[in-house]
Amino acid sequence: MDFMEMLPDEEAAEAYLSNWRWPDGFECPVCSSRRSCRLDSVRRWECLDCGRQTSVKAGTVMAHSKIKLRVWLYALWRFGRSKTSISALQLQKETGLGSYSTAWALLHKIRRVLNESDEYPLGRGKVEVDETQIGGGQPGSGRQGRRLGDGGAWLVIAIERLERHHQGKTIQVSGSARLEVIRATDGDTLSDFVQRSVATGSTVVTDGWVGYKELGKLGYRSEVHIQTTPQVTDATLPKVHLLISNLKAWLLGTFHGVSAKYIWAYCREFVYRFNRRHRDPNIFGFLARRLISRPWTSIPDLVPLPEPSA
Repeated sequence: MDFMEMLPDEEAAEAYLSNWRWPDGFECPVCSSRRSCRLDSVRRWECLDCGRQTSVKAGTVMAHSKIKLRVWLYALWRFGRSKTSISALQLQKETGLGSYSTAWALLHKIRRVLNESDEYPLGRGKVEVDETQIGGGQPGSGRQGRRLGDGGAWLVIAIERLERHHQGKTIQVSGSARLEVIRATDGDTLSDFVQRSVATGSTVVTDGWVGYKELGKLGYRSEVHIQTTPQVTDATLPKVHLLISNLKAWLLGTFHGVSAKYIWAYCREFVYRFNRRHRDPNIFGFLARRLISRPWTSIPDLVPLPEPSA
């Protein structure tokens, strides 16, 4: 009902996005002129200086899309208001989209804009880092790092472990997180992830995997714990292992599993939600800004990484 009242028709949806995109009034994307007239018949603005006609969708994720703006915004609304996301099948049922593939592509275009900025690396408290495998059977071993079976993907995760004082006790809580799909767990790959995700000088907590041995030479305080049993693992890397467990449960419970080819997109969504878990009422606005500030993406471009090799 909230959505219906806020955006009852296509005109209201267009006005909503226009206010986000041009809060001070229409500005021509070609010559930056603010002199324009509205062409209601084609739902565009025409620049009175250069003659360029522009719709609110032009130059955004929604460019070239035949889906109505109101459907795009409804997808954002459901995507943002649900703590567990929405599947393509459910979105198709609720919006009447013509096919499952259309709903799937719409949601993946939204997920593509949910990246975290490298300008704000992790660094509060200690930062736990670990990797895990999604699918592909059991990992083997190799000189260049552990190997994957067919259809598997490696994920590397970093999360801040913070201390809070409450009623005279010190408790550990989770801060922000970063997560990436990687092709292997060798030292170069893991070190590159840490350098892009964690502020230099931070304390990085890892297990004894050889891929992390160079972190001390890269400007980090390295805290290594040799993992002997699952109990020791959970005690020394509690926050990252809890996050891994929650991620796998979310993938299985909401989407009933996903392919390694697109796992990166779901990971982006998971981390984006996790890092804004205390700001749920505002996530629709965050998504609307992302939608109009990022360029259109073709379906083939939705896959930035090749299939992980066995």
